Amino acid sequence: ITAAFERAGFKVLSSKPSSAPAWPLTDQKTDLFLLFRSLIIFLTKVGISPVWVETLINNLLLGGQAWAKAEKMKIADLNWQIVVQKPLH
Repeated sequence: ITAAFERAGFKVLSSKPSSAPAWPLTDQKTDLFLLFRSLIIFLTKVGISPVWVETLINNLLLGGQAWAKAEKMKIADLNWQIVVQKPLH
């Protein structure tokens, strides 16, 4: 990404991970997704919600948990910061 900025004529001032990880927020939202998932499972069982909605919620939950685990292991970063400067001329 920084190379694309430089090719476009920008000066890259900073490219680094943010000082605050995203996994605490992801962990907080996991409880909300678990509650929402329980509701969707109930609605699916009584025939109000299609099965694909349950599959979607399960995949979103698993993806969020996997991302939080990867960030805790320092192999991914959701909050990368890039600061560029546009030249005046």
